[in-house]
Amino acid sequence: MSNSTDNGFELTIGEIETLLIICGYLGGLWTAGRAFEVFGLPSYLGQILTGVLLGPGIWDVVPFTVGFEDEGRTIWSVMGSIGALLFLFESGLSVNLQQMRLVMGRSVLIALVGALGPISLSYLLFYGILSKDLFPSTMSASFSLSPTSIGLTTRLLLETRQFRTVAGQSILTASFIDDIIGLSLFLMLITIASGELNPATLPLLLVYVSLLVVFGLVCAIVVFPYVYKLLLKVRERPKKNIQVRDELLLGLMVASLFLFGYVGSLIGSELIGTFVAGVS
Repeated sequence: MSNSTDNGFELTIGEIETLLIICGYLGGLWTAGRAFEVFGLPSYLGQILTGVLLGPGIWDVVPFTVGFEDEGRTIWSVMGSIGALLFLFESGLSVNLQQMRLVMGRSVLIALVGALGPISLSYLLFYGILSKDLFPSTMSASFSLSPTSIGLTTRLLLETRQFRTVAGQSILTASFIDDIIGLSLFLMLITIASGELNPATLPLLLVYVSLLVVFGLVCAIVVFPYVYKLLLKVRERPKKNIQVRDELLLGLMVASLFLFGYVGSLIGSELIGTFVAGVS
Protein backbone atom coordinates (compact mmCIF):
# COMPACT_ATOMS: atom_id res chain seq x y z
CA MET A 1 0.00 0.00 0.00
CA SER A 2 1.41 3.40 -0.94
CA ASN A 3 0.54 6.86 -2.12
CA SER A 4 0.26 7.83 -5.72
CA THR A 5 3.62 7.24 -7.35
CA ASP A 6 3.21 10.04 -9.91
CA ASN A 7 5.41 12.40 -7.92
CA GLY A 8 7.85 9.72 -6.87
CA PHE A 9 6.82 9.96 -3.19
CA GLU A 10 5.72 6.72 -1.57
CA LEU A 11 4.77 5.65 1.93
CA THR A 12 4.82 2.00 2.87
CA ILE A 13 2.53 0.48 5.47
CA GLY A 14 5.43 0.36 7.91
CA GLU A 15 6.19 4.06 7.43
CA ILE A 16 2.53 4.99 7.94
CA GLU A 17 2.47 2.92 11.12
CA THR A 18 5.61 4.71 12.31
CA LEU A 19 3.99 8.11 11.71
CA LEU A 20 0.91 7.00 13.65
CA ILE A 21 3.11 5.82 16.52
CA ILE A 22 4.88 9.20 16.60
CA CYS A 23 1.53 11.03 16.65
CA GLY A 24 0.26 8.74 19.38
CA TYR A 25 3.42 9.28 21.40
CA LEU A 26 3.17 13.07 21.15
CA GLY A 27 -0.51 12.87 22.06
CA GLY A 28 0.36 10.72 25.06
CA LEU A 29 2.90 13.31 26.22
CA TRP A 30 0.31 16.08 25.99
CA THR A 31 -2.36 14.03 27.77
CA ALA A 32 -0.03 12.98 30.59
CA GLY A 33 1.11 16.57 31.11
CA ARG A 34 -2.45 17.85 31.37
CA ALA A 35 -3.46 14.98 33.65
CA PHE A 36 -0.68 15.78 36.10
CA GLU A 37 -1.67 19.45 36.06
CA VAL A 38 -5.21 18.47 37.10
CA PHE A 39 -3.79 16.88 40.27
CA GLY A 40 -1.62 19.92 40.98
CA LEU A 41 1.64 18.32 39.83
CA PRO A 42 4.16 19.71 37.32
CA SER A 43 3.20 18.70 33.79
CA TYR A 44 6.75 17.72 32.82
CA LEU A 45 6.72 14.93 35.42
CA GLY A 46 3.93 13.24 33.50
CA GLN A 47 5.77 13.79 30.23
CA ILE A 48 8.98 12.29 31.60
CA LEU A 49 7.09 9.29 32.98
CA THR A 50 5.37 8.78 29.61
CA GLY A 51 8.71 8.96 27.80
CA VAL A 52 10.21 6.36 30.12
CA LEU A 53 7.25 3.99 29.77
CA LEU A 54 6.93 4.26 25.99
CA GLY A 55 10.68 4.36 25.33
CA PRO A 56 12.90 1.47 24.26
CA GLY A 57 13.77 0.65 27.86
CA ILE A 58 10.28 -0.62 28.81
CA TRP A 59 7.44 -0.88 26.24
CA ASP A 60 9.57 0.03 23.21
CA VAL A 61 6.72 1.85 21.48
CA VAL A 62 8.72 4.81 20.18
CA PRO A 63 10.77 4.00 17.04
CA PHE A 64 14.37 3.29 17.92
CA THR A 65 17.56 3.15 15.87
CA VAL A 66 17.10 0.04 13.73
CA GLY A 67 19.42 0.73 10.82
CA PHE A 68 19.40 3.42 8.16
CA GLU A 69 21.42 2.94 4.99
CA ASP A 70 25.13 2.77 5.80
CA GLU A 71 25.09 4.79 9.03
CA GLY A 72 22.90 2.56 11.15
CA ARG A 73 20.51 5.44 11.95
CA THR A 74 16.85 6.05 11.25
CA ILE A 75 15.41 9.41 10.31
CA TRP A 76 13.77 9.44 13.74
CA SER A 77 17.11 9.10 15.52
CA VAL A 78 18.42 11.99 13.42
CA MET A 79 15.42 14.09 14.41
CA GLY A 80 16.00 13.09 18.02
CA SER A 81 19.60 14.28 17.80
CA ILE A 82 18.45 17.61 16.37
CA GLY A 83 15.90 17.88 19.17
CA ALA A 84 18.60 17.23 21.79
CA LEU A 85 20.79 19.96 20.31
CA LEU A 86 17.93 22.46 20.25
CA PHE A 87 16.98 21.50 23.82
CA LEU A 88 20.51 22.21 25.04
CA PHE A 89 20.51 25.48 23.11
CA GLU A 90 17.23 26.46 24.75
CA SER A 91 18.62 25.48 28.15
CA GLY A 92 21.57 27.78 27.61
CA LEU A 93 19.20 30.64 26.78
CA SER A 94 17.74 30.33 30.29
CA VAL A 95 21.03 31.37 31.91
CA ASN A 96 21.13 34.96 33.20
CA LEU A 97 24.81 35.89 33.49
CA GLN A 98 24.12 39.12 35.36
CA GLN A 99 22.28 37.35 38.17
CA MET A 100 24.65 34.39 38.03
CA ARG A 101 27.53 36.57 39.25
CA LEU A 102 25.71 37.33 42.51
CA VAL A 103 25.32 33.70 43.58
CA MET A 104 28.40 32.12 41.99
CA GLY A 105 30.11 31.07 45.25
CA ARG A 106 27.31 29.00 46.73
CA SER A 107 26.28 27.72 43.32
CA VAL A 108 29.70 26.17 42.68
CA LEU A 109 29.40 24.15 45.88
CA ILE A 110 25.86 23.07 44.99
CA ALA A 111 26.97 22.09 41.49
CA LEU A 112 29.91 20.01 42.73
CA VAL A 113 27.69 18.14 45.16
CA GLY A 114 24.99 17.74 42.50
CA ALA A 115 27.47 16.37 39.96
CA LEU A 116 29.82 14.26 42.06
CA GLY A 117 27.12 12.88 44.37
CA PRO A 118 25.17 10.94 41.70
CA ILE A 119 28.43 9.82 40.08
CA SER A 120 29.73 8.39 43.36
CA LEU A 121 26.46 6.66 44.23
CA SER A 122 26.15 5.21 40.72
CA TYR A 123 29.73 3.97 40.84
CA LEU A 124 29.02 2.30 44.18
CA LEU A 125 25.82 0.69 42.88
CA PHE A 126 26.92 -0.48 39.42
CA TYR A 127 30.58 -1.30 40.04
CA GLY A 128 30.62 -2.18 43.73
CA ILE A 129 27.27 -3.94 44.21
CA LEU A 130 26.10 -5.09 40.76
CA SER A 131 29.67 -5.82 39.60
CA LYS A 132 29.18 -4.18 36.20
CA ASP A 133 32.11 -3.35 33.95
CA LEU A 134 33.78 -0.03 34.68
CA PHE A 135 33.51 0.84 30.99
CA PRO A 136 31.09 1.35 29.45
CA SER A 137 28.33 0.27 31.87
CA THR A 138 29.37 1.98 35.10
CA MET A 139 30.78 5.13 33.53
CA SER A 140 27.81 5.58 31.20
CA ALA A 141 25.28 5.18 34.02
CA SER A 142 27.24 7.46 36.36
CA PHE A 143 27.78 10.26 33.85
CA SER A 144 24.16 10.15 32.64
CA LEU A 145 22.95 11.01 36.15
CA SER A 146 25.30 13.96 36.52
CA PRO A 147 23.80 16.74 34.33
CA THR A 148 20.87 18.83 35.54
CA SER A 149 18.37 19.97 32.92
CA ILE A 150 18.33 23.76 32.97
CA GLY A 151 15.17 23.75 30.88
CA LEU A 152 13.25 21.67 33.41
CA THR A 153 14.80 23.59 36.31
CA THR A 154 13.70 26.90 34.81
CA ARG A 155 10.20 25.59 34.19
CA LEU A 156 9.86 24.34 37.76
CA LEU A 157 11.15 27.62 39.23
CA LEU A 158 8.70 29.60 37.09
CA GLU A 159 5.77 27.40 38.10
CA THR A 160 6.64 27.79 41.80
CA ARG A 161 7.38 31.54 41.38
CA GLN A 162 10.92 31.12 42.68
CA PHE A 163 12.75 32.06 39.48
CA ARG A 164 13.80 35.57 40.56
CA THR A 165 14.58 34.72 44.18
CA VAL A 166 18.11 34.24 45.50
CA ALA A 167 17.45 30.53 46.03
CA GLY A 168 16.06 30.18 42.52
CA GLN A 169 19.03 31.88 40.90
CA SER A 170 21.41 29.79 43.00
CA ILE A 171 19.73 26.62 41.76
CA LEU A 172 19.75 27.84 38.15
CA THR A 173 23.43 28.83 38.29
CA ALA A 174 24.32 25.51 39.88
CA SER A 175 22.46 23.77 37.06
CA PHE A 176 24.56 25.70 34.53
CA ILE A 177 27.82 24.66 36.18
CA ASP A 178 26.51 21.12 36.64
CA ASP A 179 25.70 20.90 32.94
CA ILE A 180 29.21 22.04 31.98
CA ILE A 181 30.67 19.33 34.23
CA GLY A 182 28.25 16.68 32.91
CA LEU A 183 28.82 17.53 29.25
CA SER A 184 32.59 17.49 29.80
CA LEU A 185 32.32 14.04 31.33
CA PHE A 186 30.23 12.84 28.38
CA LEU A 187 32.82 14.26 26.05
CA MET A 188 35.48 12.30 27.90
CA LEU A 189 33.33 9.15 27.65
CA ILE A 190 32.93 9.61 23.89
CA THR A 191 36.68 10.07 23.55
CA ILE A 192 37.31 6.89 25.53
CA ALA A 193 34.88 4.99 23.33
CA SER A 194 36.73 6.16 20.23
CA GLY A 195 40.00 4.86 21.68
CA GLU A 196 41.68 8.26 21.44
CA LEU A 197 41.90 9.12 25.15
CA ASN A 198 45.25 8.85 26.90
CA PRO A 199 46.96 10.65 29.81
CA ALA A 200 48.29 13.25 27.37
CA THR A 201 44.98 14.06 25.66
CA LEU A 202 42.82 14.34 28.80
CA PRO A 203 44.33 17.65 30.04
CA LEU A 204 44.19 18.98 26.49
CA LEU A 205 40.53 18.01 26.25
CA LEU A 206 39.73 19.90 29.46
CA VAL A 207 41.66 22.93 28.20
CA TYR A 208 39.67 22.95 24.95
CA VAL A 209 36.37 22.74 26.82
CA SER A 210 37.42 25.55 29.17
CA LEU A 211 38.48 27.75 26.26
CA LEU A 212 35.16 27.15 24.51
CA VAL A 213 33.21 28.12 27.64
CA VAL A 214 35.36 31.21 28.20
CA PHE A 215 34.94 32.25 24.56
CA GLY A 216 31.17 31.85 24.88
CA LEU A 217 31.10 33.97 28.05
CA VAL A 218 33.20 36.68 26.39
CA CYS A 219 30.76 36.75 23.48
CA ALA A 220 27.82 36.93 25.89
CA ILE A 221 29.29 39.74 27.99
CA VAL A 222 31.16 41.84 25.42
CA VAL A 223 30.43 40.97 21.79
CA PHE A 224 26.73 40.18 21.50
CA PRO A 225 25.48 43.08 23.70
CA TYR A 226 27.33 45.44 21.35
CA VAL A 227 25.85 43.69 18.31
CA TYR A 228 22.39 43.95 19.86
CA LYS A 229 22.81 47.71 20.30
CA LEU A 230 23.65 47.95 16.60
CA LEU A 231 20.52 45.96 15.75
CA LEU A 232 18.39 48.40 17.73
CA LYS A 233 19.47 51.13 15.33
CA VAL A 234 17.88 49.33 12.39
CA ARG A 235 14.86 51.31 11.23
CA GLU A 236 11.48 49.77 12.01
CA ARG A 237 8.98 49.05 9.25
CA PRO A 238 5.53 50.51 9.98
CA LYS A 239 2.64 48.06 10.31
CA LYS A 240 4.96 45.04 10.23
CA ASN A 241 4.74 42.45 13.00
CA ILE A 242 8.20 41.07 12.23
CA GLN A 243 10.89 43.71 11.97
CA VAL A 244 14.18 43.48 10.10
CA ARG A 245 16.08 43.53 13.40
CA ASP A 246 14.09 40.49 14.54
CA GLU A 247 15.08 38.61 11.40
CA LEU A 248 18.72 39.61 11.84
CA LEU A 249 18.65 38.57 15.49
CA LEU A 250 17.19 35.18 14.58
CA GLY A 251 19.85 34.75 11.92
CA LEU A 252 22.55 35.63 14.45
CA MET A 253 21.20 33.03 16.89
CA VAL A 254 21.11 30.33 14.21
CA ALA A 255 24.63 31.25 13.06
CA SER A 256 26.00 31.09 16.61
CA LEU A 257 24.25 27.72 17.09
CA PHE A 258 26.01 26.27 14.04
CA LEU A 259 29.35 27.95 14.83
CA PHE A 260 29.59 26.80 18.44
CA GLY A 261 28.17 23.41 17.54
CA TYR A 262 30.82 22.96 14.88
CA VAL A 263 33.61 24.00 17.26
CA GLY A 264 32.20 21.60 19.85
CA SER A 265 32.22 18.79 17.30
CA LEU A 266 35.90 19.48 16.62
CA ILE A 267 36.58 19.06 20.33
CA GLY A 268 34.58 15.87 20.49
CA SER A 269 30.86 16.62 20.84
CA GLU A 270 28.53 19.25 19.42
CA LEU A 271 26.38 19.03 22.57
CA ILE A 272 28.61 21.25 24.67
CA GLY A 273 28.99 23.67 21.75
CA THR A 274 25.24 24.18 21.32
CA PHE A 275 24.80 24.65 25.08
CA VAL A 276 27.51 27.34 25.14
CA ALA A 277 25.84 28.95 22.10
CA GLY A 278 22.63 29.31 24.08
CA VAL A 279 24.49 30.84 27.03
CA SER A 280 26.23 33.35 24.79
